[in-house]
Amino acid sequence: MRTFIEDAVKNFFHETLSVRCETYGKFPPLKVYSAIITLSDELKKYSFSLCMNDATIKLISNILLYEENPDEEVKTDLVCECANLIVGSAKVAIEEANDGKLLQLSPPEYQGYFEEEFSKVFEDKLYFKVHDEFIMIGVESVDITETV
Repeated sequence: MRTFIEDAVKNFFHETLSVRCETYGKFPPLKVYSAIITLSDELKKYSFSLCMNDATIKLISNILLYEENPDEEVKTDLVCECANLIVGSAKVAIEEANDGKLLQLSPPEYQGYFEEEFSKVFEDKLYFKVHDEFIMIGVESVDITETV
């Protein structure tokens, strides 16, 4: 799963936005906007929390919307849309790698703006340096049990 997400993040920033993006070690605590989106099959559900600081969202807003100072509503929409595009891209790649086995993608849900360090505990965290800014994707998985 990690490789699919890494590739999707890099593809989004390199190919869609023409912005430098690379995996990165853990970065210092930042104030972040966060959105969560899930990807699931009949056995497992993965939740991905995309966290971006204000400068990253402004960079994306400037590239996609030609807006240098987006308002809070635009920032909220952008973090959700970025989560949707990144995880949606990973979904397609996973389905292709698994002989077309379909996955369900939830709509992204805005989690909020966190003034303090986003301290939620995740099974895995993926860090990226985007241009001169940072993003993080936290991953959690849950085994889905069938109820009879």
